[in-house]
Amino acid sequence: MKRKGLFFILCTFLLLQSSCGATPKILDDVQLATVIGLDPAENHDVKMTISFPVFNPDETTTNETFTTQARTLNENLNGAGAQSSKVIETGKLDTIVINEELAKQGITDYLDFLKRGANTGAKLYIVISESPAQSLLKGEYAAQDLGVYLDSMLQQNMNKRMIPEMNLHLYQYALFSTGGDPILPILKQSKDVVEISGIAIMDKDKFVEKIPFEDTFYFNAIYDDVAKGAHRAKDEEGNIAYIRRIDSIRTVNFNKKDHSLTLSVDMEGEVLEYTGSHFTEERSKEVEENLKNRIEEKGLQMLKRFQELNVDPLGFGDDIQGRAGFSWQEWQQTYPNLKMNVTANVIIVNKGISE
Repeated sequence: MKRKGLFFILCTFLLLQSSCGATPKILDDVQLATVIGLDPAENHDVKMTISFPVFNPDETTTNETFTTQARTLNENLNGAGAQSSKVIETGKLDTIVINEELAKQGITDYLDFLKRGANTGAKLYIVISESPAQSLLKGEYAAQDLGVYLDSMLQQNMNKRMIPEMNLHLYQYALFSTGGDPILPILKQSKDVVEISGIAIMDKDKFVEKIPFEDTFYFNAIYDDVAKGAHRAKDEEGNIAYIRRIDSIRTVNFNKKDHSLTLSVDMEGEVLEYTGSHFTEERSKEVEENLKNRIEEKGLQMLKRFQELNVDPLGFGDDIQGRAGFSWQEWQQTYPNLKMNVTANVIIVNKGISE
């Protein structure tokens, strides 16, 4: 019995060590790719640039890249492997950067390898780049892993709600939804930094429209309920009040009789900074009115533009189609012709000590 027990323990140990046949990988024997960049190339090929961190003996971190060109990403990965002295692993990817010209053609084919990779994280970021992806990945921005740098930059802007939450999971949800379309961050290379330049509106997997960064405040207001974000507004004398959003609630009402949709935004905010001498009650009302008008104006412009493009990044189809009793075919015919309205109510609840 003792021998049988020892034999059982030994077999169990060996089974766990083998991890069901998986080959254990030693960190020093692999290149952990953290960012992949994709650019269009001639003959319908794709140029792939892979960035991976190098941890130096002096405890500094630098980044190295491989660039290859082929028809598929797996062919590119094989080409990069031919340049590397170590096995390239993509299971720790933080970000995929896709050049905007490539994104206009559709990005689904270039993400296929992610679906087949068991280690791909759902929180991986997919971003559109106004700069060539190769150039962006080869830039020197900070003495840290480029994947960590981009991940931190995107996450802190999403946490502050300068842009909505966006990742692979949310992209795929909207992509396969019959009542919505995805959105993605847009980046650009600017000297020694990478910065967010806007939000990409997608027609399923194709990049069709850009919301500039200066308008993301208004997009956030009509996109979802939010409790963060900041923007500036003016009073009648042209003084600037920098307002932090405390709370914002979006309500969508649909009237099936006249096929009209009204999106209402109720926002509360507080003044962080004011360029005038005293932020009086009169000045507060002026700022509230001006910001209300801008939300209504910008919001309506965006809704009408989305109708022109026949895209639905706000997910009206998911929200309305079922409860309004439309078939999907009826909704698709109705959406571009809806009468859109945006109403806003802005209240400044904290006017600051300068009052």
